[in-house]
Amino acid sequence: MGRRRKELTVKETGRIGGLTTSQKHGHPFYVKIGRMGGMAARARHGPEFYQEIGKKGGQKVRQLITLGREGERVKKERLSRRSMTTKEAGSRGGRATRQSHRPEFYREIGRKSGEARRRQK
Repeated sequence: MGRRRKELTVKETGRIGGLTTSQKHGHPFYVKIGRMGGMAARARHGPEFYQEIGKKGGQKVRQLITLGREGERVKKERLSRRSMTTKEAGSRGGRATRQSHRPEFYREIGRKSGEARRRQK
Protein backbone atom coordinates (compact mmCIF):
# COMPACT_ATOMS: atom_id res chain seq x y z
CA MET A 1 0.00 0.00 0.00
CA GLY A 2 1.17 3.52 -0.77
CA ARG A 3 1.49 6.20 1.84
CA ARG A 4 -0.98 9.04 1.72
CA ARG A 5 0.67 12.44 1.74
CA LYS A 6 -0.74 15.17 3.93
CA GLU A 7 -2.25 18.00 1.92
CA LEU A 8 -0.50 21.31 2.49
CA THR A 9 -2.24 24.59 3.13
CA VAL A 10 -1.54 27.58 0.91
CA LYS A 11 0.48 29.10 3.77
CA GLU A 12 2.64 25.99 4.14
CA THR A 13 3.17 25.72 0.37
CA GLY A 14 4.28 29.38 0.22
CA ARG A 15 6.68 28.91 3.12
CA ILE A 16 8.27 25.85 1.51
CA GLY A 17 8.55 27.66 -1.83
CA GLY A 18 10.16 30.67 -0.17
CA LEU A 19 12.68 28.51 1.67
CA THR A 20 13.56 26.67 -1.54
CA THR A 21 14.05 29.94 -3.45
CA SER A 22 16.17 31.33 -0.63
CA GLN A 23 18.41 28.27 -0.57
CA LYS A 24 18.70 28.17 -4.35
CA HIS A 25 19.43 31.87 -5.04
CA GLY A 26 20.62 33.44 -1.76
CA HIS A 27 20.53 37.03 -0.47
CA PRO A 28 21.93 38.77 -3.61
CA PHE A 29 18.90 37.53 -5.59
CA TYR A 30 16.50 39.33 -3.24
CA VAL A 31 18.59 42.51 -3.36
CA LYS A 32 18.48 42.41 -7.16
CA ILE A 33 14.73 41.81 -7.52
CA GLY A 34 13.98 44.41 -4.81
CA ARG A 35 15.98 47.02 -6.70
CA MET A 36 14.26 46.11 -9.98
CA GLY A 37 10.82 46.41 -8.32
CA GLY A 38 11.71 49.79 -6.84
CA MET A 39 12.89 51.12 -10.22
CA ALA A 40 9.70 49.88 -11.90
CA ALA A 41 7.55 51.58 -9.25
CA ARG A 42 9.53 54.82 -9.61
CA ALA A 43 9.03 54.74 -13.39
CA ARG A 44 5.31 54.07 -13.00
CA HIS A 45 4.49 56.49 -10.13
CA GLY A 46 7.23 59.14 -10.07
CA PRO A 47 9.19 60.57 -7.12
CA GLU A 48 6.12 62.31 -5.65
CA PHE A 49 4.66 58.89 -4.91
CA TYR A 50 7.60 58.07 -2.63
CA GLN A 51 7.35 61.43 -0.88
CA GLU A 52 3.68 60.82 -0.20
CA ILE A 53 4.05 57.27 1.10
CA GLY A 54 7.07 58.32 3.18
CA LYS A 55 5.01 61.07 4.80
CA LYS A 56 2.12 58.66 5.46
CA GLY A 57 4.54 56.11 6.89
CA GLY A 58 6.07 58.70 9.21
CA GLN A 59 2.64 59.80 10.40
CA LYS A 60 1.64 56.20 11.05
CA VAL A 61 4.83 55.52 13.00
CA ARG A 62 4.27 58.65 15.08
CA GLN A 63 0.69 57.56 15.75
CA LEU A 64 1.79 54.05 16.77
CA ILE A 65 4.45 55.45 19.11
CA THR A 66 1.86 57.69 20.76
CA LEU A 67 -0.56 54.77 21.13
CA GLY A 68 2.22 52.62 22.58
CA ARG A 69 3.15 55.26 25.15
CA GLU A 70 -0.49 55.73 26.11
CA GLY A 71 -0.92 51.97 26.43
CA GLU A 72 2.12 51.74 28.72
CA ARG A 73 0.80 54.57 30.88
CA VAL A 74 -2.61 52.89 31.23
CA LYS A 75 -0.94 49.56 31.98
CA LYS A 76 1.18 51.11 34.75
CA GLU A 77 -1.90 52.78 36.26
CA ARG A 78 -3.80 49.50 36.30
CA LEU A 79 -0.90 47.66 37.86
CA SER A 80 -0.44 50.33 40.53
CA ARG A 81 -4.14 50.25 41.41
CA ARG A 82 -4.34 46.48 41.43
CA SER A 83 -1.34 45.86 43.69
CA MET A 84 -1.99 48.63 46.22
CA THR A 85 -2.39 47.59 49.86
CA THR A 86 -5.00 49.13 52.14
CA LYS A 87 -2.26 51.06 53.95
CA GLU A 88 -0.91 52.43 50.66
CA ALA A 89 -4.42 53.40 49.54
CA GLY A 90 -4.99 55.26 52.81
CA SER A 91 -1.68 57.09 52.47
CA ARG A 92 -2.50 58.04 48.92
CA GLY A 93 -5.92 59.36 49.95
CA GLY A 94 -4.38 61.26 52.85
CA ARG A 95 -1.86 62.97 50.56
CA ALA A 96 -4.62 63.93 48.13
CA THR A 97 -6.75 65.35 50.95
CA ARG A 98 -3.78 67.27 52.38
CA GLN A 99 -3.15 68.85 48.97
CA SER A 100 -6.77 69.92 48.52
CA HIS A 101 -7.56 71.21 52.08
CA ARG A 102 -6.16 73.91 54.34
CA PRO A 103 -5.02 73.37 57.99
CA GLU A 104 -8.41 74.72 59.22
CA PHE A 105 -10.06 71.63 57.75
CA TYR A 106 -8.00 69.35 60.01
CA ARG A 107 -8.69 71.52 63.08
CA GLU A 108 -12.42 71.29 62.38
CA ILE A 109 -12.51 67.51 61.92
CA GLY A 110 -10.33 67.09 65.02
CA ARG A 111 -12.75 69.22 67.07
CA LYS A 112 -15.77 67.25 65.78
CA SER A 113 -14.05 63.96 66.56
CA GLY A 114 -13.31 65.11 70.13
CA GLU A 115 -16.90 66.20 70.68
CA ALA A 116 -18.20 62.88 69.41
CA ARG A 117 -15.94 60.94 71.80
CA ARG A 118 -17.00 63.07 74.76
CA ARG A 119 -20.67 62.33 73.98
CA GLN A 120 -19.95 58.58 73.91
CA LYS A 121 -18.62 58.55 77.51
